Amino acid sequence: MTNQETEPAATTKRTPRSRSRKWIFRVIVIAFPFLLIGLSEVVLRSIGYGTDLSLVIQLTDLDRDLPWQINPRADRVYVGIGDVMGPQPRRIDIPPLQEIDRVVVIGGSTVIGFPYAPEVAFPKYLEVLLNDVSPDRPVEVLNLGITSINSFAVADLVQQSLQLNPDLIILHTGHNEFYGPGGPASTAQQIPPSFAPSFYSWRRTRLSQLLTFTSKQQAQDDLLSVLPATFQIPLESEMVAQATGNLVSNLDAAITTASNAGVPVILTTVACNLRDQGPLNAFLPHDTTEMEQNDWAMAMRDAEIAMLDDDYELAQEKLNAAIEIIPEQALSHYRLAQCLERLDDLNSALKEFELARDYDGCRFRAPSQFTLAIQEVAASHPSVQFIDVVDGLNDHTEFSVPGFDLFLEHVHYNQKGHVALARILAPAVQNVRELAWPSEYDITDEELVDQVGLVTEDELAALSFSIHVLESGPFQNTVDHQRHTQFLVNEILSKLDQLSPSRRECFESLNTDFMTNSLIASLVKEHLRLGNLEDAHEMAQVLLKRKPWEAESYQLAAQVAEARSDSQAAEAFNARASELAVR
Repeated sequence: MTNQETEPAATTKRTPRSRSRKWIFRVIVIAFPFLLIGLSEVVLRSIGYGTDLSLVIQLTDLDRDLPWQINPRADRVYVGIGDVMGPQPRRIDIPPLQEIDRVVVIGGSTVIGFPYAPEVAFPKYLEVLLNDVSPDRPVEVLNLGITSINSFAVADLVQQSLQLNPDLIILHTGHNEFYGPGGPASTAQQIPPSFAPSFYSWRRTRLSQLLTFTSKQQAQDDLLSVLPATFQIPLESEMVAQATGNLVSNLDAAITTASNAGVPVILTTVACNLRDQGPLNAFLPHDTTEMEQNDWAMAMRDAEIAMLDDDYELAQEKLNAAIEIIPEQALSHYRLAQCLERLDDLNSALKEFELARDYDGCRFRAPSQFTLAIQEVAASHPSVQFIDVVDGLNDHTEFSVPGFDLFLEHVHYNQKGHVALARILAPAVQNVRELAWPSEYDITDEELVDQVGLVTEDELAALSFSIHVLESGPFQNTVDHQRHTQFLVNEILSKLDQLSPSRRECFESLNTDFMTNSLIASLVKEHLRLGNLEDAHEMAQVLLKRKPWEAESYQLAAQVAEARSDSQAAEAFNARASELAVR
């Protein structure tokens, strides 16, 4: 042993970190990513990166005429990097002039008017009707429809539309619940309803635009082919239940937002082409046996033969047999509906047309459950006025149910359909405005069309786009596809015959891009190029009627006036264009 005494090792005593310091540290760790995001956003905005994707943007100084505009790029928040139709980029005052009531219409492609221009969609007809019956109480109807959006985006648009100081909001949505962004059968993002507001706020940031641009820069393909993840969705499935739940939750949120702001709401059902749009995917249920398939196919074959022979009673018998074998097959119900219509059993035909739509595995058309769900949402909000458009259109159709008389294809209205929908909505709007609808009101469809400024070229462009729809994705194999396409072709030939040779030549010289973006302005320019001065003058007047808030309308009118040697008119048009020019 050694005499040297071993001293114990010195121990370091740590002072416990105070509770407050720990919490400060944690807050810094949690807040740092958000601070970084905020700093990035400030930097991107300071260098001018990206664009303002808010629904309403300021175009010019507030002391100038119509300084605000509905942002045509607002659709990117919901659909992606590429532009789709909507909302209508109308210039406005905020707040509106005191003597003007402002109505906002929100929905998808049927609201924005596809395949027509927004200026000839049903919101514009509604505006004309309301101003015609109440000239001393003018109204302005703003079209906030956006192609492909569903109730997720609708709820967000209601929140944003409050900046417009609306006196009434009309919600017309339901067809895109499955395939629109956020829907359960969509290839786009899945969004829980409670998370949607935060998600859309993020999509509007410059940082989100930067990340989207760098990771997802690609051309927008046909949305009818790109968005759907499946075209085979059984009626009694989890997807249908989820889509219905999303619709109810989002509509409830939208109405609550409007109600809290003191803005009344009209909630509508959505209609579709039941009669002339065959099932897009008439699939056989997975649990069908081979024997059942064979027996069903034999009954369907016999029914088709009987229909060709105009023996509709025998066809009805065979179709009932087919339905007894496989009750949930869309084609059987569709053919039975056609037979019943021929046999003048119109009520039964209506039910079978609805079943054919409901059993269609491709969910581009809102099923019957949505009509009931929308009605229940309206009933849960006593201040909401409910309009059953599905039932209302039955009073305007030439047939047992709406078909080619009101629709161009599966859900998009023709001009008669747009006018009919406006007529259905107008008395309800007057009721909300506490104004009486006249018991005798006899403005004709032709007078309405003239006031709106519809021209034959609008019809031709819409028919051409409809044929393009029928040649896309799921429509190519639709029941009676050839008959549908031929109907549209015949309509095009009929409309072309209504044009003068100069107008026909001008229209046929336009490409699809010009028809999509600004048909009437393109026609004015093309007529000027071809030297058709009177045609150019006519189209310029139409353009002024349809887009009186755009400087380009007056610039083109001035060019036409100069070409016609009308210097006084040209000077007046140029002066107005200068007043509206963006500075």
